[in-house]
Amino acid sequence: MIRAAVGLVWSAWGGHAALVAGVLMALQVHATYRVPAVVFVTLLPWVGMVIAITTILMLTVNLLPKSPRGRERAREVDLRTAAVLVVVRSLYRVALIGCAAFLLWTAVVFVNGALDRSTDVQQPSEVLSVVVASIDPGFGKLIPHGHVDLRSWESGGGVERVVLPAHERQRTWIGQPVNVTVRAGFLGIPWVAAVNLDEARHLRQVLTASPRALHAMQRLITLAVERQQWTEALELTRRYAAAYPDDVAFVEYVAGYLGVAGRYSDQVELIEGLVARSPDYESLSMLGFALDRSEDHQRAIEVLKRAVELRPEVFVALHYLGEAYQALGRRDEAIAAYEAELRVRPQSLEVRRRVRALRNAAAPAAD
Repeated sequence: MIRAAVGLVWSAWGGHAALVAGVLMALQVHATYRVPAVVFVTLLPWVGMVIAITTILMLTVNLLPKSPRGRERAREVDLRTAAVLVVVRSLYRVALIGCAAFLLWTAVVFVNGALDRSTDVQQPSEVLSVVVASIDPGFGKLIPHGHVDLRSWESGGGVERVVLPAHERQRTWIGQPVNVTVRAGFLGIPWVAAVNLDEARHLRQVLTASPRALHAMQRLITLAVERQQWTEALELTRRYAAAYPDDVAFVEYVAGYLGVAGRYSDQVELIEGLVARSPDYESLSMLGFALDRSEDHQRAIEVLKRAVELRPEVFVALHYLGEAYQALGRRDEAIAAYEAELRVRPQSLEVRRRVRALRNAAAPAAD
């Protein structure tokens, strides 16, 4: 009798452990490959209760007597006991079917996500609500769980509900503008790979509330530069320079990247404002470079001469000055500028080659 009871409990515990292990793996799958589904995600926290009920029914079914066979034995069991047997076994089957359906859907989600080779698509959205709960899988420890409602990127007024994993839970709030990374899915079922703050939209919200927010403006401009959104970067920097005219270094930072991108006319616009307020060596050198690259060589020469007068011991303006003279075909003045640069940095082989080439070009003309 005791041996049978121990075997029964062990069997029920083994079934319970198998369910718990399966559900734990399933929860990890649904937190990684998130398929938007309002009903499924809402019911997910109840999976722990389903496990507990299934285990109780499993134990109960094993404790109940087997269904009687034959007319004589059937008479021995009253109608109420028979009804209990039917109900309990039916509930047990329903619970098993529910668990099997959950695990089968998990397998579909896993295959759909793990084998997916589609490219990421960024969808703009907004957090409508955040729900934090917990799941008791049946081994004495609660597992944090949450989901988030997002404004649908498929339909204007719809809602997309997805699981919110722990690493996103602490940095998600209601009203937050987000970029949702969506992938097509191996089986054609779209799933969410990530929900991240849309920093640019968030910063614009901050600037709407506080138009002179220094760090928000700087960060938004930096984002525009990093994303090579040059028109936006220029417009934002104009506003920044008007609000903070003394922050020369930041405007020079943006102007430098505009030059790298080949947008020399925009670079000239920004640096001319700096030179008008504070004509230091750095801004004059940068303005001269931008003017030269914009084919305005004569103005470049005038500006670069001012820079050289301020700091003749620095080679940058001298180098740009030589290039501007060379662009206009003024060889002697170009050679003089390059030689002045060589006195500052005699190790420059490139400048020596330029001087030699200019002198060689001048020799046939003299003959």
